[in-house]
Amino acid sequence: MSDSPHAVSTAILIAHWLIVVALSLRVIARRLPVGVSLAWLVLVCSVPFAGAAAYLFFGGKRLDRGRLARQEAAASLAQATLTQARESPAAAFPAAGTAGESLYRQSLGLLGIPVLGGNRTRLLRDFATVFDALVADIDGASTSCRLAFYIWHDGGRADDVAAALLRARGRGVRCRVLVDALGSKAFLGGKNIRALRRAGVEVVAALSRSFRRRADLRNHRKIVVIDDRVAYTGSQNLVDPRLFKPRAWSWTRA
Repeated sequence: MSDSPHAVSTAILIAHWLIVVALSLRVIARRLPVGVSLAWLVLVCSVPFAGAAAYLFFGGKRLDRGRLARQEAAASLAQATLTQARESPAAAFPAAGTAGESLYRQSLGLLGIPVLGGNRTRLLRDFATVFDALVADIDGASTSCRLAFYIWHDGGRADDVAAALLRARGRGVRCRVLVDALGSKAFLGGKNIRALRRAGVEVVAALSRSFRRRADLRNHRKIVVIDDRVAYTGSQNLVDPRLFKPRAWSWTRA
């Protein structure tokens, strides 16, 4: 009996170092940036078991095969579209010193996507302007409204957008909404989603929570495309900041 505590502690120590060796090899094999690799190695080695659990939960992507296949198919389609865009006469580099020059450089440098000419860009500086413009454009839609958001939270101006989508469906406009399953959890269990779905608005939750996938890999996009003519992008989620974590936001409308 006197040896049992010693045996238990020895077994725990051996288990810890076996885990450290196995995960260290995995971290090294992934060839992550040096700083990231060192951070994970320090955490795994210095915090027994909890460090290993943190790496297993947050350190690997753990994407299911179906999602990987869809990503590869989407990437192939996107590459074909990007090739056409780069070869388009509308992708000519804007004149030096123009407002579009910095936007062109940033888009091409970060994403490999050229900025096409013949468009206008407007900066929407506050949430009220964003919602006013968004509701007006949805009310003017004739064919389609597609919205993707990390957070949709019922209440305030967000309800105005829901009402505009209902009016659009009443005119026969196809309306599709993609929201993140975690960021929009309250919306997915709220009152507006039921009314939207009854009216025929397609609402889909992206990245439903599961123990098989990482919880921190979320869909943080905030994009609206109306009639394939008007597009919104920026930092504004579909929330009224007076009612949900008040913040200052900036948006652009193209």
